[in-house]
Amino acid sequence: MKDLLVLIVITILTVGGGSAQTKQHYHVLPVDEEQAVKLVMNAPSVSCRINSTYNMRAVSIYGYPENQTFNPIEVNQINNDIHLVKLNFEGQTENFTSSISGRVFGQVSESNKPWHVYLSRGIPFDLDLHYGMGNSTVDLSGLTVEKFKITTGSADIKVGYFGSVPNRVPMDTFYAKVDLGVLELDYLNLSRAKEVVAEVGFGKLLMHFSNEVTTKSHIKASVGAGSMVVLLDNPETPLIVYFNDSPLCRIKMLKHFKEIEPNVFVNDSYDGEASNLISFNIDVAMGNVVFKMNE
Repeated sequence: MKDLLVLIVITILTVGGGSAQTKQHYHVLPVDEEQAVKLVMNAPSVSCRINSTYNMRAVSIYGYPENQTFNPIEVNQINNDIHLVKLNFEGQTENFTSSISGRVFGQVSESNKPWHVYLSRGIPFDLDLHYGMGNSTVDLSGLTVEKFKITTGSADIKVGYFGSVPNRVPMDTFYAKVDLGVLELDYLNLSRAKEVVAEVGFGKLLMHFSNEVTTKSHIKASVGAGSMVVLLDNPETPLIVYFNDSPLCRIKMLKHFKEIEPNVFVNDSYDGEASNLISFNIDVAMGNVVFKMNE
């Protein structure tokens, strides 16, 4: 095991309204640009936004810590040839009352500003993200993500490719779990994931597939008492859906889907040999599953 903790702190003092806030920057340098970084992030009670950057620092973090001795980089080490980086924002809290007031009156205090995490487009990543509460966005545009995992508690999170730049390599697995909150997966096809695994408890999961579906993908999902919405841009994308349902669930399919055998649906463009076929295996207990077109 080799400890590689690299911390660069840049302090900026901002003064306003009779108070001063300190902005700090933290950076993790890559050991090898070809070596994947396994990044594990825990954000239980703060807004933590993720974006890509052309900066060759593997990970860069910017924010206003409540305590100036706070360091979000909990682990940065090589272990069995894996570059492991753990970010932990536990202990940093957002004043949600002030945050709501800020949205209404257009004023956001420094302590309520979100943390920002920037990932280098030139470094391959294995991402494991944990959100507890609050609102955040994760923009994976142009990144090289080999595996992706996100779990949420009561948070409302948007994950997607908002710059319309796909993942730079085929992704092995895209895993998403939502408990009580809302998780939106936009332009999910741009992840180029071979397999998508989704779990929904009492919350809501939205999967959006844009026009440019070019690779074959398999989605395995389980829905408890929550809801799952599949939003399609292109009716010509071939789909097949297998359901394992119960009398307590509700399923709503598009009118151009047909049931070819019990609990197996295909759309008009279905072709079992299509290179861009999307197949679903969905287990539903008490929740709702809806397929609809994006208007």
